[in-house]
Amino acid sequence: YFEAFTFALDSTKIRTLGQKGYTAYEKVLSLNESNLLAQTKMGVIYKSLNPQAPMKGIQMVSAVVKKDPKNELALFYLGTFFAERGAFPDAIDRLEKVVAINPKNPDAWIYLAQCYEETGKPEKVKEALTNVLALDISPEIKKELEKKIKSIR
Repeated sequence: YFEAFTFALDSTKIRTLGQKGYTAYEKVLSLNESNLLAQTKMGVIYKSLNPQAPMKGIQMVSAVVKKDPKNELALFYLGTFFAERGAFPDAIDRLEKVVAINPKNPDAWIYLAQCYEETGKPEKVKEALTNVLALDISPEIKKELEKKIKSIR
């Protein structure tokens, strides 16, 4: 349910899939309360389904990082949460940890490039996007990234 939830565009589907995913992860945690993947995904779903009170979801994901400071997925989502709030230095900190753990994570590199751009670091933007170009990505995305890199002054 989580994958479908993350790709859903219709708000009704997002809510339905999110609720089903949340319930499924509750069941997983009832069998194994230390499952960090389920804890992370529950936090992400909670945050998305409760935009007026996102902190509980953010805290759920933060708790995973406290238990496992190198948890790539939890660090990635924390980075995106900080970026959404405009807390770019905090986002950069989390996303840099993600790419240190897994330099082949194109999503982390792209978010990192966006955060660098927001903080006025054009050389870092180029570096991050160049790292994405070295990965296995579609030719269309590669072309767009090359144009973006060339446009950075």
